[in-house]
Amino acid sequence: MNQPANTPIGPFGRLLTRLAPIETREIPAVLTAMCLFFCMFAGYFAVRPVRETVGTIIGRETVANLYVVTLLGALAIVPIYGWLVGRVRRSVLLPCVYGFIALSLAIVGAAFLAGEPSRGLGMFFYVFISVLNLFFVSVFWSFLLELFHSGQVKRLFGIIAAGGTAGALAGPLLTDTIVTRVGNGVILLIGAALFVAAIAFQRHLIAIWQREAPAAACGVSPPREAIRNGYPASPFKSVIWPSPTTANGSPTRDRSSTPTSGSTTSRTG
Repeated sequence: MNQPANTPIGPFGRLLTRLAPIETREIPAVLTAMCLFFCMFAGYFAVRPVRETVGTIIGRETVANLYVVTLLGALAIVPIYGWLVGRVRRSVLLPCVYGFIALSLAIVGAAFLAGEPSRGLGMFFYVFISVLNLFFVSVFWSFLLELFHSGQVKRLFGIIAAGGTAGALAGPLLTDTIVTRVGNGVILLIGAALFVAAIAFQRHLIAIWQREAPAAACGVSPPREAIRNGYPASPFKSVIWPSPTTANGSPTRDRSSTPTSGSTTSRTG
């Protein structure tokens, strides 16, 4: 996304450029990624203390047995997650994973609001929270790796990770502050809402690409297939952060995009 050098970036944007080597055109995507990470970690760390409450409900002996179930669940989820990553686009996998997390938290939260969750539901929640951190963070970083090239990874991922750190601090603080007044059920619903917000920020990252790609690509529209699938990987790198330009200002042609013999030239409009 190309912005003039004198475009107002706001006080927070100026602060980011002082804390990290961020270019002005990268600020919207970096802020969105930070908000995504914040919501994800805040949601997880806000609901994690509820696991201990559930542990008291299902009993100490059952909790001891659930450590074995947690280990088996972790061993089972890793190959399943690896299989999904190899076959499903990260731009699709992330909202599916976070949507499942939000739905699970909402169901357990509703059970708390209705009284006390059943023993079976409590056992599911205890194991679910225990194995959750095996994949919900990795799907976030794998998605960002499709958006940023290697040079940006070195410059930007540190400041993006700060959003997750802030979320990890804000989540437990929120729970400690309000849990005695609103109860565990509401905490779980708040956690579900934060994961839904994370999905919204992820879709906004893709929306940045969809909105800016046609103008930034000098009139060449992005592939319709890419827009329809919501898969921004290569176009996001080359359009939101264009490749170096030649002396006359035109983009340099990547060798991999050079038309081969018999191929048609790029079409405008």
